[in-house]
Amino acid sequence: MPDRSRGFPFRVACRQAFMHPGRPNYEWYLAGPGAGYAPMASRAIQARASESSDGTPRRRGRPRKNRADLNAATRAVILDAALQEFARNGFDGAGIAEIAKKSGVARALIHYHFSNKEALWKAAVVSAFRELNEHFNDIGRELRDLDAVAFLKVFIRRYTYFVARRPEVGRIVIAEAPRGTERGRWVVDRILRPMHMAFERMFREKIAAAQTEAADGPIRPIPFLNFLSMLTGAVSIYFLDAAVLQDHYQVDPADPDTIEAHADFVVETMLNGLLRGPGG
Repeated sequence: MPDRSRGFPFRVACRQAFMHPGRPNYEWYLAGPGAGYAPMASRAIQARASESSDGTPRRRGRPRKNRADLNAATRAVILDAALQEFARNGFDGAGIAEIAKKSGVARALIHYHFSNKEALWKAAVVSAFRELNEHFNDIGRELRDLDAVAFLKVFIRRYTYFVARRPEVGRIVIAEAPRGTERGRWVVDRILRPMHMAFERMFREKIAAAQTEAADGPIRPIPFLNFLSMLTGAVSIYFLDAAVLQDHYQVDPADPDTIEAHADFVVETMLNGLLRGPGG
């Protein structure tokens, strides 16, 4: 340790506190003989910091909104803006600067949370599909008392509502999955395959059982792959073409009445094909 018994008198020194959420850009220190480098704060500042807004002593412990909460909220805002930017312009066309602008944060803060552009892209995709998973989480147990036809109606509606709220998911999948790129393979392996397996298990437990209960059961036999392809095509393409709907047909795909009407149409059309008629 250097000898601080000699040298300059006490002075105020400043050192930069590099980017870190919740910290000031600079910290002021008292430097000089025997002073060390402890942070400096006046008694008045310390007193105000120990009081709440109404002047009463502040209770010890973590503040109501701690740093982890702020970090989580900041990440959520960044991921939402990133998902929209990647869906609109693709991975190559999306820019970190534009994402920072849309999310209202400094570009350096994005680099603090995400090591690079690809890490941000993956986090945005995972976040979106986590929403989809939560949207269908435990649907089998929630609707276990419904018959197969009623279950199918609810399943189709839930999927329609999610796609209407998050059309960016479909745009990203269509842009990346068919190309055979590293990102496309990552989407298939980490996202689509587990999701399809979960949906297929749900389908078999509820729908396939009804198909095999009797030769004249209410639902025609249909492979899960065909069912899922029909559903995603009927729902996703409609909301992916938002610009066409608005410009050519003057239809707002985000309007709740529009979403509900399309859900009704998909349910009616698919069930008319799946349900057995009087003649079987």
